[in-house]
Amino acid sequence: SSSTKTFKIGELLTCANLISHEDNQDIVFESLVTGNLVGEAFVKRGLIDIEILNSALEIQASINSGSISLPYGIKVLKANNSDNQSINSIIGQNAFINIEVIKLLLNTKQISQAALDFSKKLNDSDLTNLSCNNLAQALNLSEERVALAHDCVKLLLSSDVSDFNIQKIYNYCLENDTDIDSAIENLDLEIINECAT
Repeated sequence: SSSTKTFKIGELLTCANLISHEDNQDIVFESLVTGNLVGEAFVKRGLIDIEILNSALEIQASINSGSISLPYGIKVLKANNSDNQSINSIIGQNAFINIEVIKLLLNTKQISQAALDFSKKLNDSDLTNLSCNNLAQALNLSEERVALAHDCVKLLLSSDVSDFNIQKIYNYCLENDTDIDSAIENLDLEIINECAT
């Protein structure tokens, strides 16, 4: 039998801070007694709306089938809750990664206002189809720089590293012309890769 853990819907919603641990326990217990579906009980109780439940169920299926990691799924669910983008568009990891790459480049003062204005005009399908090369041209940056930001974002999505540390790693790589692994070592960051657990 495979040892892969399957994530329950309540665990996913709790991890994404969309419901409290106590509410999850209450409803799981209640559903054992009543036989009602846990997800529907969250909606009935007014803890989440049906759109969030549907998104969470899609993400849960993707995590449990192994097509995305738990940290990635949680980040997509949080983003989906705050931006209300359709989940299908951001589960296409590429669009989500490109949004995060643009944010990282912006936070590390790599791109100009003009580039930011351009990126805001992009819709989901543009974001999904943008390669590093296209994004570099659009933002008027070298492809190496965008590829580095892309790798940093992938690390952000697969580990417990914070946004702040990702910015530090990115800046360190640029300043010292080094790779991410060396940056982590030299910055003495403890990074736990959640995908590996």
